[in-house]
Amino acid sequence: GSSCYLDTDYFIDISDYYLDNNRSDDALEVIEMGLRQHPDDDTLKCVRAGVMIYQHRFSEAEVIVKELDADKNYDLKYLLGQLAYGKEHDIEKAEKFFHEWLDDVNMEWNYDAQEDEEDIPSDFDDDPDENEEYDEDKPESQLRDSYVHIIMSYLELADIDHKSVVRKWIEAYVEKFSPLGAYNSDYAIADIVRDNSLNDLGVKIFSQLLDYDPYIPGGWTLLAAAQYMTGDFEEAINSVDFALAVDPQDAEAWNIKGNCHYSLRNDNQALDCFNKFTELTGSHFTDMQIACCYTNLNNPGMAIPYLNNVLNELNQMEGDIDEQRAWKYYEVAQVYFLCDVFDKASETLTLVEELLKEEPDYHLLKGSILLASGDFQNAVEHFSFVMSHSSHKLRSEERRVGKECR
Repeated sequence: GSSCYLDTDYFIDISDYYLDNNRSDDALEVIEMGLRQHPDDDTLKCVRAGVMIYQHRFSEAEVIVKELDADKNYDLKYLLGQLAYGKEHDIEKAEKFFHEWLDDVNMEWNYDAQEDEEDIPSDFDDDPDENEEYDEDKPESQLRDSYVHIIMSYLELADIDHKSVVRKWIEAYVEKFSPLGAYNSDYAIADIVRDNSLNDLGVKIFSQLLDYDPYIPGGWTLLAAAQYMTGDFEEAINSVDFALAVDPQDAEAWNIKGNCHYSLRNDNQALDCFNKFTELTGSHFTDMQIACCYTNLNNPGMAIPYLNNVLNELNQMEGDIDEQRAWKYYEVAQVYFLCDVFDKASETLTLVEELLKEEPDYHLLKGSILLASGDFQNAVEHFSFVMSHSSHKLRSEERRVGKECR
């Protein structure tokens, strides 16, 4: 059959589509097909190197990059920054290249913005929604996307602690482009903040997005979750109420509201929310919180069945007990103790003795159970361990059982 000659942009667009769908091998195949038609095209070579970097094939990408002319390919500085971080783990060097690349993009944005100033539609300020397509095509969109690309590079290219540098870039994005909401990249930044538990930034970003569009699906729930995680329980409840006004069946909103009330010691209100969550989902996810609420309300008879559910789920989990699971057993034992079910508390705590035997919290609870059971001599041994480790901060001082929010 006859061959079909296509522009380079066609190959790049198809490659981007495959990358967006996590099909990097297909993306690379398309670019190589393009290079067979355009063997001297530096843009296609840049994209080929970029896909290889995405695949962590750093050495192969570096060979391509070294053959390219930085004066003709300003995206080359972005690739050099990725290689500095992904291959060499050199954040300082990566930052230098990323900032140089961003300066080039910023210069192009400023130049194009001046060139296009006379072309802005006359009704742009009157009804911005009608000009959304025009707005997205402005050079500012490319500049915003450049920030997102840099942030994603730090998240994807090396298995090292990247949170501080990611935070810095997100803060720079918010400072430069606020108020947020009109560009797709704003929502990409929101996703990054959510996925990386940058909750204080989440409060700021989600608030701006909701100012722009109060009806973003799940937006008020995301804001409430971030506010809850930063300890602003009253504001989180206000945000949840907006979420529930939009969708009364939002189960996660009920869960967050329940955890907020629980943290504020409003146990009756928390119970109402957790029960609504259970009704909507059929899940036992909040059983621990419900047990704690009933315990706080001096109703152990209602707490124990929920506590038994939690213990049964822990026992049915596959694999050996790790430290995280051990502390869940500890929390269950603690609530059994508060419900005066000392034998069950002791039995549960014994399951994790080997993992927690060096922890003062373990000995404090074990000693308390023994003391309440009348075994004074053995209780003293455990309390003595706690006293000898008095310089160690007890985990129980840092948290309240059942406080965690999904």
